[in-house]
Amino acid sequence: AASPAAVEPVLWARDLLSITALMPYDMKLTRFSFTSAHPGTASTLDITGSLPKAGGDNLQLVGRFMAHIAGNAGLKHRLGDISFAGAGDGDSKDNAEMQFHLSAKVLAGVGP
Repeated sequence: AASPAAVEPVLWARDLLSITALMPYDMKLTRFSFTSAHPGTASTLDITGSLPKAGGDNLQLVGRFMAHIAGNAGLKHRLGDISFAGAGDGDSKDNAEMQFHLSAKVLAGVGP
């Protein structure tokens, strides 16, 4: 009897590298986290990053970054409902960075 076809496991390391490859040059990603409100509910991938505070088009860059994630063929099978979750001053002492937060729903069956 033939064995069932092996299903490729969810490889988040590869997906996180794909996300970093989609970001603009001046952008730094500072944190990824998976959260779930309750056991058994869908997880969320939370992304935190920063851009130079002096950048006049930072929010446009974040919007383009979100569009690139949403349009990536490999990621659209893992992530959905990408949303902007806020922006503010960065954590650095000189406060030269604008920090932003994104949230993406992890699609059913592909949890961390």
